[in-house]
Amino acid sequence: MDIQDRNRFIEDNMPFIIAVAARTSGRHVERENSDLVTSAMLAFNDAIESYREELGGFYSYAGRIIHNRVVDVLRQENRWQAQADPLEYHEGSLADRDRTQERVDALELARYGEILKAHGLTFHKLAAGGPRHKDTRRMLVALGRRLCLDREVVEAYLEKGRLPYGRIARDYGVSIKVLSVHRHYIASILLAYHHGVAPVMDWIAEMEGGAHDEKGTGAGRG
Repeated sequence: MDIQDRNRFIEDNMPFIIAVAARTSGRHVERENSDLVTSAMLAFNDAIESYREELGGFYSYAGRIIHNRVVDVLRQENRWQAQADPLEYHEGSLADRDRTQERVDALELARYGEILKAHGLTFHKLAAGGPRHKDTRRMLVALGRRLCLDREVVEAYLEKGRLPYGRIARDYGVSIKVLSVHRHYIASILLAYHHGVAPVMDWIAEMEGGAHDEKGTGAGRG
């Protein structure tokens, strides 16, 4: 992965980076003029450098690295309250890391379930609304990721509970029929990326053959 590809990969994953930083700090963070976001971006870059397949899914690994980096920043600023932290990553045996990751994944999937429920969605609708054809699925996953970077679309969905079909069709070249048929699937992908739900993002990456190819061809290889 060259510098340009890496910068693009980081930019594409800014919603995930910001979501983890915000959730760890317990407060709203903006990309502009935020030391926490800067630290989180550097941690994500470090995760790309250090990731190996035996460490599990890339996004789960990157989420732990970002989480611990943000905690370090808050501790330095004396703004971190000592507590039992289920997301904090400690070096240990592979079995210990696996058990910790299983617990974290369970918590994250429960959180995702609540996010879906708040928008009238369920895991069943996600599965039922998914396209069967692999190329269509890839296209919709890519669309969901792109929409997550579109603040106007995200705000419209979060506020009104529906995707702005006309706007998406015009700006992203997808037919309104496709958007309507697969609306639950697209919305579920958008929400997973917007809220930084790592195990779901890892599941999507695995289903598509590596973190949408960008990470799979370069992360951890320099």
